[in-house]
Amino acid sequence: MVYTTWKNKCFHYRCNIYIALNSLFTLPLHFGMSVKFIILLSGINFISLLSCYIIQVIPLTFTTFATQIQFYIGVDRLLSIAFPIWYRFKDAYISVSVIAILTTVRTSRTCWNFLSMAIQFPERPTMCATGDLLQPEINQETLATANIYNLLTVACYVTIWILMTIKKQDNSNSKRLIKSLTAIIVINMAGFVNTQVWLMLLPILSFNAANIDSFVVTPALLMYVAASGSNTPVLFAFSKDYNKAFKNTFKHLFCGKPLEETKISTIGNIRAANTRDVNMKRMNLSSVVEPVKN
Repeated sequence: MVYTTWKNKCFHYRCNIYIALNSLFTLPLHFGMSVKFIILLSGINFISLLSCYIIQVIPLTFTTFATQIQFYIGVDRLLSIAFPIWYRFKDAYISVSVIAILTTVRTSRTCWNFLSMAIQFPERPTMCATGDLLQPEINQETLATANIYNLLTVACYVTIWILMTIKKQDNSNSKRLIKSLTAIIVINMAGFVNTQVWLMLLPILSFNAANIDSFVVTPALLMYVAASGSNTPVLFAFSKDYNKAFKNTFKHLFCGKPLEETKISTIGNIRAANTRDVNMKRMNLSSVVEPVKN
């Protein structure tokens, strides 16, 4: 996604750059999810909360950025539809600056909460899963903030669809992009709701640690990975513009041997051009050279 956005100048706009950044910031999360399994395979089983913080702080920081950017992608699309003239001609840096400030403030607050827990309880044992830095002392604030962002994201896209219906938006490119982004939001919300449901059911089911890992943690992680990595496949499937861009950027994956086809086509064009030039020369000669009459 990032490489495709960089290679295609038609995607050098705010919304497309936000989408690329969202995909980029979810990559470290996949590494963070594997830490727990690496620790279990090593036979250590548990490490201190401070050590876990050192390992997981970068993936979780980037994930916090990605969650917010997902919301601000919707805000960007909402501004472009609700105030199209202002968005196109006057909003050069205003919304970008505001979004950068808000994401930095919220991410700094979240990272400070994680750091304060690691300093306050440095020796607390943990398996170093991605959510283990979310200690009970800060659990309520962090989850409440995440829920607010998710609800605002859904409300943002619902508003977009209402405005598009009222204004009878005819821009096909905009419609395709909005449909793709809506599909991404639905997939991410499905992963989020799945995690929240299991968090509510765990106290009732009274699972032991092994059952939690087998029936809750692993399926939830797999679904979250699928949701966080859904940008590229969803945009490829639903967006005609991104579909063309992916195929043009990664021709070796979609075409057999594009270089050979190009050579054959070029040779054929050269032969046709040579034949055409010869015929033109003959016609010119026949029209210029005429017998002289006495």
